[in-house]
Amino acid sequence: MSEIPISITALGGSYTRLWAQFSEFPTRIEVAERIRIFKPRTLANMDCQGRGPAGRQTIGGKICYPREQVVLWFAGQMKKPKKRACLPASPEPRTIRINLLTRPLSGTLSKEE
Repeated sequence: MSEIPISITALGGSYTRLWAQFSEFPTRIEVAERIRIFKPRTLANMDCQGRGPAGRQTIGGKICYPREQVVLWFAGQMKKPKKRACLPASPEPRTIRINLLTRPLSGTLSKEE
C-alpha cells in the first residue's frame, strides 16, 4: 500500500480510513458501495455535470477515479453546519393568544353569586 498523501491526512482520521479502503483507481460502483450516499448512476450524472471527482479515466471499459481525488471530492461534498445566531432576550414578555370557548362546558365552570 502506498503512503497516504498529506492532502488526505490534513482532512482527518475518517478520511484517512476512507482513503485506505479504496483501490488505487476505484470504479464508480466501488465509490458508490464505499460511500453509500450516491448510487453509481447519480455519480455518473454528477460527473457529466462537472460536479464529480476530478481525474476521471477509463480503464478496461469502466470509469475510474484516482482515490485521492475521490476522497478530496467527498470531503468537499460534506456540508458544514451553519452557525445559528442566538436571538437577543426580549425586554417584554411575549403575548400569547388563547382561544376561549364562547360557552363554558356544562358543569366545569360555574359562577358563585
